[in-house]
Amino acid sequence: MDEATQSPLNDDEARLAVLENEISQAEASLEQDFAKYAVEKIASDESLEELYFEDKEEFIKQILHLQNEFLKSLQNKVDEANELRGQIGQKKAFDNIQAAADAFDTRNLGVSSDELLDFFQKDLSPRAKANLESLEPSAFFEELYKLYEGENKTEESEELPQRLNASSASVESGGDSLVTQRF
Repeated sequence: MDEATQSPLNDDEARLAVLENEISQAEASLEQDFAKYAVEKIASDESLEELYFEDKEEFIKQILHLQNEFLKSLQNKVDEANELRGQIGQKKAFDNIQAAADAFDTRNLGVSSDELLDFFQKDLSPRAKANLESLEPSAFFEELYKLYEGENKTEESEELPQRLNASSASVESGGDSLVTQRF
């Protein structure tokens, strides 16, 4: 694989590592970080300080609202990390498939991986596709090639006329050999 295809994957993996670090730190100090966050919000909003003395229930509701905002920002990081994990997994799977396709193409068996994939998409049953999809990429191409070869041999044998082993009947040799006179 060349550097151009590795770079986005490495960037995503680096971003994922940063997000996972931030998430683990936030989880470890969740209460302390929220307490600082709430104090900053209360200090910047005098009406919240007044609520503490005048309406404790409303004050608690506001604190819970602040807590939800704080947790939402953390949840956004968790969602982003999960999305990056999925993208990284897809890129790695695609890279593995591409490497297996390239390796198959280098063997030069008279058929390209693109032809095999076209055969896979158009000619195979859903059950056969599911069986193949469960294999590792290199095994996938090997088994697909076997199916492709088997299909081509079947098609070739269907196209050729069958050889008949029979003797010709002569009308002159005797009347008993005619099909209409056997019964």
